[in-house]
Amino acid sequence: MAKVEAAIRLALTATERWNARDAAGIAELLSDDALFEWPVAGGTVSRARGKTAILNALEDSFRAGTAPAVSPVDSFGTPLRAAVRWETEGAEGVDLYQVRNERIVERVSYVNGKGAIA
Repeated sequence: MAKVEAAIRLALTATERWNARDAAGIAELLSDDALFEWPVAGGTVSRARGKTAILNALEDSFRAGTAPAVSPVDSFGTPLRAAVRWETEGAEGVDLYQVRNERIVERVSYVNGKGAIA
């Protein structure tokens, strides 16, 4: 149970830091080769690979105000994966995480509603 809880805790910590607009704090949770994917306006998908690229993308999104705070609704996981379902004004979504060696190696976000998260 501890391994499952660790993946969920890592995902929820990333969500808390997202809401705090703490890009550096999120970067601390990432593997060096992590991948983030998220939908953007126009139905396209943005990708950032690597801790530095993700940090830069998060800082840009937080500075531009295009990354709304989210309210977690549910979370679940396995030892290597976790999911956080969330809501925000006008949209709902889920962040799917892959975890390795107590670090996030991948986060893929899906949004239903406004169509963009960052």
